[in-house]
Amino acid sequence: MMADNHPKKLVAALTRAIEEAEQVTGSTGAQKKAYAVEAVRAIANHSLSVEDASLVEALAPALVDAIVTATKGLLHVNEQGEPSPRCCALS
Repeated sequence: MMADNHPKKLVAALTRAIEEAEQVTGSTGAQKKAYAVEAVRAIANHSLSVEDASLVEALAPALVDAIVTATKGLLHVNEQGEPSPRCCALS
């Protein structure tokens, strides 16, 4: 199981990889995403257990999308102090 600080480290590593990918002139959004995903997968494979690395490999593309969406201000969570209707649908 992942240690408590691994999710924070993962998000930080993804953010750094995305920032580095943005510096590659002439690359497309898809190429930048692929760079960030592969960078995080490589880090995970070298520093996490097999199970945790597999989880990171599976989630990395969606996490990159979420981080990019959030940095563009397009991720809306708990707007106006109210939870999103989708948030608690399983309650």
